Amino acid sequence: MLKLDYGQRPVSAHCRLRRIGGALVAVCTLASILVAPVMAQAGQGGRRLALLIGVGTFLDSTFNSLTYSRNDVEAMRKWLTSPQGGGFQAGDVTVLLDKSATRAAIVRQAQRLAAQAGPEDLVLLYFSTHGFTTTDRRVGIISYDTRATGRLDANGGPIVYRDQALTRDDLDRFLDGLPAQRRVVIIDVCYSGQLAGEQRGQGPVEHTLQADKLANGPEKITMILASSLGSERAWESQEFKSSIFTYNLLKGLKQSNGDLLAAFNLACKETERQSRTEKGICQTPYLTGQPPGGKFFLSPPRAG
Repeated sequence: MLKLDYGQRPVSAHCRLRRIGGALVAVCTLASILVAPVMAQAGQGGRRLALLIGVGTFLDSTFNSLTYSRNDVEAMRKWLTSPQGGGFQAGDVTVLLDKSATRAAIVRQAQRLAAQAGPEDLVLLYFSTHGFTTTDRRVGIISYDTRATGRLDANGGPIVYRDQALTRDDLDRFLDGLPAQRRVVIIDVCYSGQLAGEQRGQGPVEHTLQADKLANGPEKITMILASSLGSERAWESQEFKSSIFTYNLLKGLKQSNGDLLAAFNLACKETERQSRTEKGICQTPYLTGQPPGGKFFLSPPRAG
């Protein structure tokens, strides 16, 4: 989530989405269509477990501090553990902030989460930090102890050492070892569409695990929500005192009674609007893995 300028000038105040064939417009429009029917809540049965990571200060002074990563995590934790929100048990939500969010600590807690989870559970992984290019030209999620190489990428951001950041390969390993049927990864960092599987100029690339079936059981549902396309930055908002995407995603969750797909649909439109208004450049969220039936609830089933 690169909130401060490392030298790249905004190319336009219009959404880049318009220049790549409308891939994300299709995603957002489809979400609008799919949320219309009344479907059973996908969050029925099992526990709801979460790991929330927010990094705003960094060991390497090359990285600009982020003002609102802590706010993002606290707002997400508050909604998840609220009886009126996600209904997660407080002890089932683990938070790693700043110095506690080293790469090793994140991996260790993710492995612990996977070991705790059962097939009937819902597991959520959330990141609010920087996203930069690694030495092997991938997008890396920056932990507290990630180091920059001293070189800059084509966007003017620092290139970081591959083994000190978290990439799509790390997310895949986590998902591969996760027995839970319902898995959600929310990535609020710059260029995060690439971490969700977006290929520049193409539509969604479905994660292979979405087709996996448990033995004698239903399909695993894997939703990956990215705060921006793979070519775009993600921004913090002085107006919201939060990142633009996380603020609007939580707004959508509150309005939809916990339906993640409906919340993304709202966040997609509102993030585009706010980024154009406040920053003069578009930020377009990206979704991979729409669930069958068109609804996916993070909240528990409620009467009525």
